[in-house]
Amino acid sequence: MISAFRELGDQTAANWEKFGGDVEAFPEVATSTFTQSRILETVEVDEIAEWLASSDTLPTQYGKEFGQPPINVYVAEKFYIQVLFWVDGTTSIHEHGFAGAFGVLAGSSVHTLYKFQMRKAVSPEIRVGNVNFISSELLRKGDIRTIHPGSNFIHALFHLDRPSVSVVIRAQSLPGVVQYAYVKPHVAVDPFFEDRDTNVNIKLRLLESLRVSRSESFWRYAGLLLASEKPATAFKVLMYAYQASRENPSQWEKLLEHAAVKYGIDVVEDYAASIKEDERSRKLTRLRSYVGQRDYRFFLALLLNVPDRATLMNLISLEYKTKEPELLLARWVREMATERMFVIKFEPPLLDVLDLVAQYGSYEKARAAMLRDGNAENFRAFDAEQMEKLWNVARDLPFFHPLFADSSGMAASVSSTNQLAHNAT
Repeated sequence: MISAFRELGDQTAANWEKFGGDVEAFPEVATSTFTQSRILETVEVDEIAEWLASSDTLPTQYGKEFGQPPINVYVAEKFYIQVLFWVDGTTSIHEHGFAGAFGVLAGSSVHTLYKFQMRKAVSPEIRVGNVNFISSELLRKGDIRTIHPGSNFIHALFHLDRPSVSVVIRAQSLPGVVQYAYVKPHVAVDPFFEDRDTNVNIKLRLLESLRVSRSESFWRYAGLLLASEKPATAFKVLMYAYQASRENPSQWEKLLEHAAVKYGIDVVEDYAASIKEDERSRKLTRLRSYVGQRDYRFFLALLLNVPDRATLMNLISLEYKTKEPELLLARWVREMATERMFVIKFEPPLLDVLDLVAQYGSYEKARAAMLRDGNAENFRAFDAEQMEKLWNVARDLPFFHPLFADSSGMAASVSSTNQLAHNAT
């Protein structure tokens, strides 16, 4: 065992013993012991790799936990210490069924906090309400954060560097506690419910196979599962079905109607909104696997986690120490779009409008600036009617929603061209 981790573990055990091993005291014990150890400044990543490769006697490993990989470096009866390597992994929005603390050993991450306001417990495995953004920050080497169990600490991490490495001091999981994952903007779901029920697991795996093979049986089988299974399974069925909805939108709408009869229209509307946003999040997360430049990864992290333009601009300003974050944003959008990182092909007029979106945020401000500054010749999309249409096309691109959104998370729609042109002048 690496001596620094042995010392950290032994000191954590001694400090916790002063509180009688009280679980409620563990977050503060872990955080203070972590901070005092300065282990994040003294242990190198290569040292961990060399120890893992050469050691004949490793602590008990829990390989199924998240991380790429997770490595247990100290295991006691009631707590353990892990080193988590991350290459392209991104944690979903989640809470923890344990207490402790984590710190950054290498790399950096965008760390985002959320709060959940529940409206309805549909079942023990799934709830609906509002997943509210609280704040985002950039964590660097040496930063430490406390982990409180349950909904008091809902967060997500988007890792910027390859690798990013974190150290976690954590108590054993609390028995019988549901560790919810959150799907913006409305759903909290137990991500492990299907693992505990082999029958459900097998049924959903068949559903996925039928979807991938585009079997005609998929929609019929999805309907049968929706009618016979529990609410959390129904949500998963709808998630699979949404991925097939582009080829058959009428079947998707029919499935939503059946779900609304069983669970109520309000619940199903919350399901549908979260499923749509989850698809957007998955696409952004997949992008990161082949985007290596740190600036672009930072931008993807903001698009994934930040709900509105003002917050996004503030974080760019803080990270790059600039008073003109709009110029950086416009450059990133154009460079990434030109290199087809967003998969979609952007024609030049739409790229010009995205430049304006990045710089001004609203159609009215962009139009006014162009008329005021005489920049019409620089934009192919200067024609008011065409610009309005392209602005709405850009607004509807799922990747760029935060660029248009106000503090409520809503993106404004462009209405009458004539009225907007009048306002701009």
